[in-house]
Amino acid sequence: MVKCNPEYGKYLGCCLQFRGNVEPTEINLAIKAMREENSFELVDWCPSAFKVGVNLRKPSFLPNSDLAELERTACVLSNNTNIGDYLTRLNQKYNILESKNDFVCWFKMQNIEFAEYKEAYDFLNQLISDYEEVDLDIYQVD
Repeated sequence: MVKCNPEYGKYLGCCLQFRGNVEPTEINLAIKAMREENSFELVDWCPSAFKVGVNLRKPSFLPNSDLAELERTACVLSNNTNIGDYLTRLNQKYNILESKNDFVCWFKMQNIEFAEYKEAYDFLNQLISDYEEVDLDIYQVD
């Protein structure tokens, strides 16, 4: 899970999980309102983009906690191209650590081959590139 600013980037998918007294018509109206506001941008090749789950049991809570008892809750998980910025920063930190040979002994103790390490690094670079392509609208589906 990555924290990023949802105002930037395009959404590839969104999972909405509701718990409690929630009617499907309310959910559909909320999704329709979000789409009409144009407050976020979905990629062109995935127009449905929303996966919705509903659990009709009301949320449980801990007694004597600071949280209020609620009748319903919602959780949103989404895949946004802005995650690529986080991955780029992660990649830069890795490059700094690798240039100093930091933590190499930990990987040797775990019997991790340098080839596996390099493969993961290449995969991360490809993932960053894919997010950039989607964000720039040069990604095309055949």
